[in-house]
Amino acid sequence: MSSEPNASVPPFPAPAPADPASPHPFAGIVAMDAERVIGRDGFLPWKVKEDLRWFRRITTGNTIVMGRTTWEGILAETSPTFAFPGRHTVVLSGRADSLGADGRPAWPGVAAVCGSMEDLLTRTRAGEFPGAVIIAGGARVFAAAMPYIGTVYLTRIHATHPGDTHMPPFERHFPHVREAETHAACTMQVMSRV
Repeated sequence: MSSEPNASVPPFPAPAPADPASPHPFAGIVAMDAERVIGRDGFLPWKVKEDLRWFRRITTGNTIVMGRTTWEGILAETSPTFAFPGRHTVVLSGRADSLGADGRPAWPGVAAVCGSMEDLLTRTRAGEFPGAVIIAGGARVFAAAMPYIGTVYLTRIHATHPGDTHMPPFERHFPHVREAETHAACTMQVMSRV
């Protein structure tokens, strides 16, 4: 299979900025294998360069949202001062130590902390976050956000991997599926409610 995007598939739509009036103001991005594995010990259980490029392409210029455990796993794999270039990172955490004494996020690479899904939804509808608001994990955050997600950017990893974190079922809510890219190690799809 090709390592370049599938030429027979028309370009996929880029994530639209969050629409405060929409019942589905979020997008989601996730990579999972055939067993629905999305993590192991707080880390991705694979290194697939096409998936990393896809993640960067979809999320750059937008807001990415993840849970505290997922964010801390990324920091453990990179550095304590890591930041996603060109993205506004929001961490979903109800822990008091997620904010410093000055009210700012406790992590240098994080732009905002939301204390709950309701807080994230309220702030998204108020237009507080730039671009599309994209849920990026982990499993509990996806489960809580799923009623508000209109489009999922899915990477299907072809191999299976041992893991301890699995993506909750969601596909029945997204009947419109379009293949965006096909590679030897993975296939990218754009799934939408309408």
